[in-house]
Amino acid sequence: MDSEQNILQPRISQSQSQKFDLFEPMIRELYQDLPTWKHQSCILDDVELDRHKANYDSLRKARDISCFPLAIQETVKKLQLKLSISKSSDKLVSELSKWQCQNFSIEELIDFQKSIIAQLKSLDSSDLFKEFLITLNQERVEHMGLASFYAKHWEVKQPIILVSQPIAEQWEQSLKLLGVGSTQMIQLAVDDSLRLDIDSANRVLEVTLNKSIPILMLISTVAINDEQTKLQQSDLEKIRDHYKSEGLYIYLYEDSYNDN
Repeated sequence: MDSEQNILQPRISQSQSQKFDLFEPMIRELYQDLPTWKHQSCILDDVELDRHKANYDSLRKARDISCFPLAIQETVKKLQLKLSISKSSDKLVSELSKWQCQNFSIEELIDFQKSIIAQLKSLDSSDLFKEFLITLNQERVEHMGLASFYAKHWEVKQPIILVSQPIAEQWEQSLKLLGVGSTQMIQLAVDDSLRLDIDSANRVLEVTLNKSIPILMLISTVAINDEQTKLQQSDLEKIRDHYKSEGLYIYLYEDSYNDN
């Protein structure tokens, strides 16, 4: 049984010496590929299933990451714990806004979970840690399902997915498998080199920011050559950094395009 399955079990039977180690392996598995979130999908017909699986897995991980801080915050509130968001901040987890919970960067979220673990360990109570894990499991979107999760967190808006127009259809299939409606997807225009139309992307992002709608992922397609692809990556990193300073974090993902 792998580490994530252990976390998902409602009953925890590990020895006391192992209990403090349950949280971290699940986090590592969830985020192991994401700091460099990018893949070049195969375009051969006999591996098309692998392509859809890669897309689906990426969306699932993005969904889990988007919802995870909300689950942690709800767990902290239920157990009436006074935990800070990091070593360098006195702000409590319970004081985070729902919008802030939905806009952690990968690096911020890893630091956040490490801080939670450290504070729980410092309390030196294996029973409390066990109760925390069980409660967290019950609050996660993987346990509750999308409908129940967002019904409970009614104050937040479900995130949308931004996708380059040429690859939108293949990603729509993965969205449906995940239980996310295609209405949650917005197609973005590209130019003749398949580079994302940055002005178009900025217009959409300004609207989502003004309406407090989080972004699950921004999925671009590889341009027609390496030079154009590098230019696009630079443009997207600038967009990500700009909106991060405004409080909206965007996970960037790059996919290949097959026009056959």
